[in-house]
Amino acid sequence: MANEKTKNKKNSTPKKTTKKVAPKKEVKKEEVKVAEKKEIKKEVKVEEKKKCLFTKKNIIIASISLALIIGLVVLLLVLFNPEARIKRRVKSMGKEFYTEYFWDSLADARSKKELNEVMNKFVDTGFKVRFNTLSTYGSGKWKKEIDDFELKNKKCNQVKSMVIIYPKKDFGKHDYKIEVVLDCNIEK
Repeated sequence: MANEKTKNKKNSTPKKTTKKVAPKKEVKKEEVKVAEKKEIKKEVKVEEKKKCLFTKKNIIIASISLALIIGLVVLLLVLFNPEARIKRRVKSMGKEFYTEYFWDSLADARSKKELNEVMNKFVDTGFKVRFNTLSTYGSGKWKKEIDDFELKNKKCNQVKSMVIIYPKKDFGKHDYKIEVVLDCNIEK
C-alpha cells in the first residue's frame, strides 16, 4: 500500500504539472500570433505612408514652395516692369515738387483760411503737373531723366504725361495722394 500511495502521488503530481504547463504554452502561442498580427499591421501602415504623397508634411512643403515661387515672380515683374519703375520715379519727383516747392509757395503767400479755400477746390480734380513743368523745376535737375522716359521704345509725351496731386483735408504739407498718368506713344 505504501507503494501504491507513492505511485498515486507520483501519478497525480505529473498530471497537475502537465495541466499547468499546457495552458501557459497555449497562451504564449496566442500572444505570439497577436504580436505577429500587430507587426504586420504596422508594416502595412508604414508601407501605406511611404506610398502616399499627400501627407500633411508634403502638402505644407508644397504650399510654402508655391507661395515663394509666386512671390518671387510678382516681385520680379514689379521690379523689372518699366512702366512701374517710371511711375515710382515720377511719383517721387511729384512728391518732392509738391512738398518742397508748390505747397511751400502756397502756404507762404496765404493765410490758413485762404490756403484751405484754394486746396478745397482741388480735392477732387487734383493739381496736374505735366512732365514739361517737372523738367524745369529745380533748374532742370530732372530734365535729362524725364526726356529719357520711354515704354516699348516709345518716348513719353511731355505734355500729356503728368503727375496729379490730390490734396487731402487738413491740407498739411504731407496730406496728399499722387497719381501718375503716362502717355508714351511718340516714335523715336
